[in-house]
Amino acid sequence: MSRISGFRSLFDARDLLESPLSLVRNGQNEFGVFIQLFFDNLSSMIGLLGAMMATFGSGPGGFGVPSDVLAHKVYSKSASGLGLAMLFGNVYYSWQASRMARLSGRPYTAQPYGVHTIAAFAFVYGIMVPVYLNEWAKTGFSDLPEDKAACFSSAYAVAVAANFTVGLLQVGLAAFGPALIRIVPPAALLVPIAGIGLTFLGLDFMVGNFAQPIVGFLPLLFLWVGWHAGVKVLSVIPPPFTVMAVGTVLAWIDPVTRGVGGAGGFGLALKAENAAAVVRTFVPEPQSFYDIELGYQLLGSYIGIVIPLGFSATALTLMCLLSA
Repeated sequence: MSRISGFRSLFDARDLLESPLSLVRNGQNEFGVFIQLFFDNLSSMIGLLGAMMATFGSGPGGFGVPSDVLAHKVYSKSASGLGLAMLFGNVYYSWQASRMARLSGRPYTAQPYGVHTIAAFAFVYGIMVPVYLNEWAKTGFSDLPEDKAACFSSAYAVAVAANFTVGLLQVGLAAFGPALIRIVPPAALLVPIAGIGLTFLGLDFMVGNFAQPIVGFLPLLFLWVGWHAGVKVLSVIPPPFTVMAVGTVLAWIDPVTRGVGGAGGFGLALKAENAAAVVRTFVPEPQSFYDIELGYQLLGSYIGIVIPLGFSATALTLMCLLSA
């Protein structure tokens, strides 16, 4: 009987309902956090997939991998896999926080979950690019589409196997996490991630506001006063939504940003047209297990890259845990 009671305390249906109910009870604050986390993950996901398309595609500076092979790997496999991972992770962390709140009798905030931006770009440029160049060199730097497609498939497979290996490494190192948090000063864990955020996620994107001030300055103003001064346009609209809405409207109004009338600029209209062309349903494929098998066949030559990256990703995860 005690085992049944323990099982019920671990898996209680009320925990699954607590997060939606909390969104209803504390609508404004919960919705604001949801919007902020949604756009953060969306921008990271778009940046990661865009980096893969730009690096390996046929555009300026790209390696010229055939577009059908590249789109299949990026959209059918990577994007759909990311979607499933984020769905599972957010549901799990929401259940975890709801369960702790029910057992302890006090509110708990769920651990934020999403794309590990820094580690994701490290996989693209630290694993996929070196593997592709090495495999491409074996072909004598052939320009044949089938050779480039094979090189990219090998690079993608190694990245998949490396990602799985890093995940196993993080699970193993997680046992040392509590001890490290007690031993290592908080500043030593928070300062590096703050520097990364300020440099790559702050200043790097802020440059775009100054490059296109008609579009960028007003959203920057709303961001600054919304987060740091607590000013809201309307009491029911969270600051992240205001920033995104104002920036989007201004971008479509400005002809330079849209790139119409011979103005060139950022070509927003053309980018939207190209993006709409790939909008369809992408279903995860069981063949992805083949990528892991193929990746492990090639992983031995690149283990010197994967292991340090695994330790680095674990340290960054610990930093995110402490900062949250």
